[in-house]
Amino acid sequence: LTQAETGEPLAFALKALLAYGSLQGESDQSKKQAALDSFKGYANKTRESAEQLLKTDPLRGNLYIAVGNFLEGVYVVSTEGVIRGTPQALSKLQQAFKNLDEAEKIDAKDPELNLLKGYIDLLLAVNVSLPLSSPTQAIERLEKYASPRYLAYRGLALGYRDLNQPDKALQAINQAIAAAPKNPELFYLKAQILVRQGKNQEGIALFEKALSQKDQLPSGIVTQIQRELTRTQRRVQNVGR
Repeated sequence: LTQAETGEPLAFALKALLAYGSLQGESDQSKKQAALDSFKGYANKTRESAEQLLKTDPLRGNLYIAVGNFLEGVYVVSTEGVIRGTPQALSKLQQAFKNLDEAEKIDAKDPELNLLKGYIDLLLAVNVSLPLSSPTQAIERLEKYASPRYLAYRGLALGYRDLNQPDKALQAINQAIAAAPKNPELFYLKAQILVRQGKNQEGIALFEKALSQKDQLPSGIVTQIQRELTRTQRRVQNVGR
């Protein structure tokens, strides 16, 4: 990311997500506030750089204006709470969908557009109790048009996991790992899916495999993996007793 092209909105979006991820397991309030401030700053830069990109690349410009608005909405809910923050967050979300629609008018089969819109639609369909997105349409986007493929398969695995379809989730994550066999975050996701199927020992092995490559992961994810590994190990011990 430090070597990314100047003004590239994708780089700012990823920096925002890394800042947000560092909030996981953080108890120090000053550090949490610093992470939130960093998240907000990168979210704003995502939208602002995309507005500049709109002049030369209207598809990616609209796409990342949408991503910036989406991230800004997440910041509002994170700081104001669900009740107070929802009206402003919904306004951001509505604007995001307008920009996504504009991008889709240019090229409905664009792989980057379908990857990001697929992820956003899945996130909203599974976690937000509003008729904003369809998990079926999101899955179709990821299956047919999204790229890079390992990220598309990862999105499918997340969607099927949260829709409580573990067999399909396992199939998707295996395809993701086949496409990117050195990515430890994929081992973590597969471990989660296996644990949901009751395959705790297999899950433990993959949690440990992911942690063996923790230098490739954000600290917040490492903390979460360690927490889930410990919880699964205790579950196995309790069954043994």
